[in-house]
Amino acid sequence: LNPFLQAELPAAMSAARRGDTALLMRLKRIGQGATTKLADLSFGLNVTTGCEDTTLPYPLPTPLAARPAIAQQALAAIPPSDYDPWDAQTVLRTSYVDDCLDWPGDTVRQPFTGPLPDVPALLLGGRLDTRTPVENAFATKRELPHASVVTLKGSGHDTLDSDITGCINEALRRFIARTPVGHPCAGRNNGVAPVPLPPRSIRDFKSAPGVGGTRGRVLFAVLDTASDARLTALQELFAGLSIRGGGLRGGRFSGEAAFDGPLSLHEYQYVPGLRVSGTLDSSDGALAGTLRVSGTAHGTLKLDHRGGVTGELGGREVHFKPTRGTTAASGGPALAFARDFAVRRLPVLAR
Repeated sequence: LNPFLQAELPAAMSAARRGDTALLMRLKRIGQGATTKLADLSFGLNVTTGCEDTTLPYPLPTPLAARPAIAQQALAAIPPSDYDPWDAQTVLRTSYVDDCLDWPGDTVRQPFTGPLPDVPALLLGGRLDTRTPVENAFATKRELPHASVVTLKGSGHDTLDSDITGCINEALRRFIARTPVGHPCAGRNNGVAPVPLPPRSIRDFKSAPGVGGTRGRVLFAVLDTASDARLTALQELFAGLSIRGGGLRGGRFSGEAAFDGPLSLHEYQYVPGLRVSGTLDSSDGALAGTLRVSGTAHGTLKLDHRGGVTGELGGREVHFKPTRGTTAASGGPALAFARDFAVRRLPVLAR
C-alpha cells in the first residue's frame, strides 16, 4: 500500500541485522499507519463475506467438531513451497479456514450461478498484489464482455490509493467519461527502487566533484539528508499520518499534507553529528531550498531545482553542479530516491 515504505524496508532490515536499528524503529509508526475509525471497519462483515463466499475445505453443513481435522488434512496436501517462508500453522490461523471453523452451517443464500450483467466495468490491479492478484481481474473480465483491465507494474494492493504515476486515475477518468480506457499504465512503474543502508558517518560518502575533501563529503551528506526527509514525509503521507516526525539520528521535520508540499527541517540528522535546518520545496519534483548546516561542519547551502548547490561550508565558498550520474534531482513520477542516494555513497562494506 505504501511504495515509499517498500523502498526502505530492505535497508532497514539489513541495517538492523548489523546492529543499527534506528531506521527500522522509525518505520514502525509508518508501517502501523493512522488509526482507523471503528465506523470504517466491520470485522463481522469481513468474516461473513469470507465464510459465505470463500471456497472452504469443509462445506458449511459439516459439523463443527469435524472441521478442524478436515482443515489440517487440506493444509497437509499443499506443498510447503507454496507458502514459504511462513509455517503451515501460521497460514492456517491467518486464513478464513480458521475464521470459519465455528461459522453456522446454515446457508444465507444459494450460490449465484447465472451470467454476470453485460455492463461496462473497469478492473484495476497491481502487479505485486498477492491479496487480489491480477489473475482475478482477467478471470472476471471473461465474465464481463465489455470490461477493461488496467494493471500497474510495481503496485501492490489497492491501486487507487497507492498510485504515484497518475495512470490509474487517468483510467478512472476515462471510464467515467465513457471514453475508451485503453492502456494508460503501459510503460509505467509504481515501484520505488530500494535505497542503500543508512550512513553511520561522513566517511560513508563520496566527495562532491569540484568541492573535494571533507567539505565535499558533507555536501553530499546534506543532499542525502534532504532526500531522506522528503522520503520520510512521503511515507507518512501514504500512511495517512500527519507530516511530522524525527530525523533518523535526531532533530525533526514537519510539512503539509500534499505530495509536493514544502518541508521544514529543524536540526534534522540523517548522518550522526550533521544537523540540517531550513525549508525544502519540491513543487516541480526536485528538491530546492536554503539549508543551514551545523555540527560536523558549519555553513549555509542553497539547493536549486537542477540539483546544483552553492553556498559556504567551513568558511569557504562551495559550488557543485551535477553531472551525469551525480544528479541530486529526483525527477520522474516514481521519484528516483535510490539513484540519488547511491551516487553519493561509497560502496557499503560489512561493518
